[in-house]
Amino acid sequence: MRKILLWLITFNCFAIEAQVTCNDYTIYANSTSAFGSLTDSTCMFLCAGTTDGVWTGSGCTDSIVLTMNGSPVNSLDLYFGKVNTDDYATVSVDGGGTMEISNPFNTGLNGNVVGPYNCGTATFGDVFFTVTSTQPFSNVYIVNTGCSSGWVLYCPDNVVPPAPKDSTIKVCDGQFDLNNYLQPHNDIGSWTEITSSGQFDSQNGTVTTTGLSYDIYTFNYSYTECNVYRETAIKIDYGVNISCVDTTDSIPPVIPPPVDEKEVTAFSPNADGVNDFLNLNMLIDSLGNEVYIYNRWGSMVYHIANYDNDQNVWTGNFPSGVPAPVGTYYYLIYYDNGEFKKGWVQLLR
Repeated sequence: MRKILLWLITFNCFAIEAQVTCNDYTIYANSTSAFGSLTDSTCMFLCAGTTDGVWTGSGCTDSIVLTMNGSPVNSLDLYFGKVNTDDYATVSVDGGGTMEISNPFNTGLNGNVVGPYNCGTATFGDVFFTVTSTQPFSNVYIVNTGCSSGWVLYCPDNVVPPAPKDSTIKVCDGQFDLNNYLQPHNDIGSWTEITSSGQFDSQNGTVTTTGLSYDIYTFNYSYTECNVYRETAIKIDYGVNISCVDTTDSIPPVIPPPVDEKEVTAFSPNADGVNDFLNLNMLIDSLGNEVYIYNRWGSMVYHIANYDNDQNVWTGNFPSGVPAPVGTYYYLIYYDNGEFKKGWVQLLR
């Protein structure tokens, strides 16, 4: 009975012969059965775990209807696989608004006509674009006006969309593979370090941030894609707009604002035997304490219990032993009786 009903459903005056249900919408075609998952080597973002797609068919009027499963929308991203260099499609929506197509990826665009696939020397591959309208729409219509091999529309449920051309990633300590933040591309490129960190592997595109000064580091990736030379800038925001707090220690929930207390001090840990550590003259010897050191962005860089201005001191390093950068740091002293003191210190080298 379900199969008979499916044959009776019509959209734009054509009978439905195939359908695939995605999370957000259902795709119907008037031509042939559902197309299998995409596994060819030219894929960019439809490479793995992709559910079945629906094919328009190769006829000049063969088409697909995409119907939203829920409420109407004003914008929708569409992902196509196996689009050829002679494929064109005309796109329209219902709802009565003014439609616009934007963000074409690997395809040409002329008004409401998309196509053909235009990336490099490959004869087919993935295509992506965004459909928007001034009024909410429930249906998208895709007609194979190229009279060619047709268009295969896939569910976006497991798709990784193209990344922005340039990206800024906020990170703390660790090793990061910058290749994970690139747009999909077929050609092999090369990495260049713009902001010197001394901890970047340009061969593999990985950077280790642990021990670096808090800063924004820029790395360029250059490659040739679709016969065009391209550059992508990946910026690593290390501790500038993100609080990199060491979660292995018990950290006070509130950081009081730094103020002048009994002293403003500086130290220079250069192993000359003079002023090589942070000397806290305000310590109350009869009480146990915990000392927390913060940078000027409020991120904790060191924690030490029972500070004694002798053996148990801060020598200007991170817990890993890597020297902390020159600059102003704030310290909080928490005593066993609930009292606390605060101040700031200038770290010199």
